[in-house]
Amino acid sequence: MKAILGAIAVTFLMSTSAFAGPMNCVAEIGQLDANDDGFVSAEEASGVSGVMANVDIDGDGRISPQEAVVVCQTTALNDVFEPKN
Repeated sequence: MKAILGAIAVTFLMSTSAFAGPMNCVAEIGQLDANDDGFVSAEEASGVSGVMANVDIDGDGRISPQEAVVVCQTTALNDVFEPKN
């Protein structure tokens, strides 16, 4: 997962000048992938408030690297880890 997220993050970074926040966001989400399968499951994210609700765009119960990048491009890191109202 970390390698996949890293590659996606580099691609994203090359397309924007405001890269510090999104890169940190993607890295923080990637740290939740305990089994390194490339996805963050609901179980892996269970200890972090709001992550699944805020990042699992397609509602399949896991966070893909693509979902992490999309959310991190448009959302501040502190908003990713807080429940939506």
